[in-house]
Amino acid sequence: MITIRMLSLWATLLYLILLFLGFLAVRIWWFYPQELEIVRTYQEHEIRMIHRQLEQKSEHLLAFAVDYARWDDTYEFVAQDLPMNADHRYVRTNFIVDTMINLDIQHVLLANDQGELRLSMRHLLDSGEIQRSLPSLEQWLTEQIRSGSLHFAAQPTSFQHIDGETYILAVAAVLRSDGSGDIRGYLLMVRRVDDSFWGALSYGQHLKIIASHNPPANCQPLYSRLDAAQQQHQRCLMDVFGRPSIMLTFDHGSSLPPLFKPAVFGSFLVLALLPSLLFFVFLKAIITPIVHATNHLRDNRRQGEFSPIRFSAPFKIKELVELKNSYNAVVQEINRQKSQLLEMSNTDRLTGIHNRRYFDEALLNTWQRLQRHSDGMALVLCDIDYFKRFNDHYGHIAGDEALRLVAQALSNCARRADELTARYGGEEFILITYVRNHEELFNLQQRIKDVIAQLHISHGFSDASDHLTLSAGIAWIPSPDRWLDSLQPQGWVEAADQALYEAKNSGRNRSVVRVINSPADCPAVSQAPQ
Repeated sequence: MITIRMLSLWATLLYLILLFLGFLAVRIWWFYPQELEIVRTYQEHEIRMIHRQLEQKSEHLLAFAVDYARWDDTYEFVAQDLPMNADHRYVRTNFIVDTMINLDIQHVLLANDQGELRLSMRHLLDSGEIQRSLPSLEQWLTEQIRSGSLHFAAQPTSFQHIDGETYILAVAAVLRSDGSGDIRGYLLMVRRVDDSFWGALSYGQHLKIIASHNPPANCQPLYSRLDAAQQQHQRCLMDVFGRPSIMLTFDHGSSLPPLFKPAVFGSFLVLALLPSLLFFVFLKAIITPIVHATNHLRDNRRQGEFSPIRFSAPFKIKELVELKNSYNAVVQEINRQKSQLLEMSNTDRLTGIHNRRYFDEALLNTWQRLQRHSDGMALVLCDIDYFKRFNDHYGHIAGDEALRLVAQALSNCARRADELTARYGGEEFILITYVRNHEELFNLQQRIKDVIAQLHISHGFSDASDHLTLSAGIAWIPSPDRWLDSLQPQGWVEAADQALYEAKNSGRNRSVVRVINSPADCPAVSQAPQ
């Protein structure tokens, strides 16, 4: 159990904990979210800067594609019925290796408006060779033209993952230099994207970009808003169909602010010191009277009673004085009600003698006393003869009065403090009294008969007599000993009940005795469990 001194210490610690939790709560739900929002805004700005650079590179590549596509030479070349990659002056003069290296373009594809390829070139920057472009790029362009979908018309630039590599694609319609005439075909320029490309984008920023293919279908576009500040964010570049094609993982490094800062702990210590001292002094001033009251209550609990609190010195604190007075008033009321309830719970309301509940408790005590001592005792179970007829003809009021008179008469037959008279139920009464020999047993039988006869209660409807009588069954244990350990006290009651049954069958208005000298004299159901 905790003492009042320990309680004061725990209260102080609890105050410090609550104060710390308050600081922590303000930090977590007020200041820290603001810091995270600042970081989120900065991270979003970083990603948008990357997005803007990608747009610029895509627009730069598209500008080259438009310059080549909106040109009279390209317009005339694509209209000619020439084989793919024909040795033509237009090709030799415009798509040389040095030019492609300067423009950082690895693939150039040109097809007419029927989807027939006129040019499919791949520039190997390392060796300077020119080869035919990738079949997957050729298929992508020709299928777009032949199907008539032309998704690149709405989105002329896109990022695609093709044959294990990432590319920027820019498509421009072939027109005359002044932009007139019908569209005769489409020019596709492709720029390869490698790790150095992403490293160049994030140079000078605390940001690392990792590109991967096969992104999830629900991947957010690069331009979408960030929901929260995180160590990493994942966004996707979209293809011409609006589907995720390249997933970019942005690692922002150690840009998240720490939740705990030294300043938080410093502020907590400063604010916690003075209130803690004041709180401790206040508790110290009231510890003595509270400890005294606590000890008094502990003694009451140990003794099983309620007694008023009394102090040798008067209280100095108003609230404690009121507490003492209120408690003492409650104790007085509890003790008064306890006495009343105890008396009511053990007393039969009609007859004023003990009830069945009290008898059951007294029976166990008496049985234990029999097992320890050698004095003989008798249990007498009485039943008023033909009481139902009495009630039916004289009325319940007269019947209740008769029960009260019989109860008071029988109580005179058990006068010792450790003897008992109780109402067993209905018109049945039960007595436990000392009977040491046959003479006392005979006197008990005669006394019970006499006290009922002296009541002079008329009963004209009884077959046993013209006045009220009763039958009694007596179970007498003349010489109790350790053999009682093998029996249950209820067997004593059952033996008296059987004797009462014999008295009724013998004509009533009499008593029958059953002497119990051994376990065999008790009913079998009364044997104690082995």
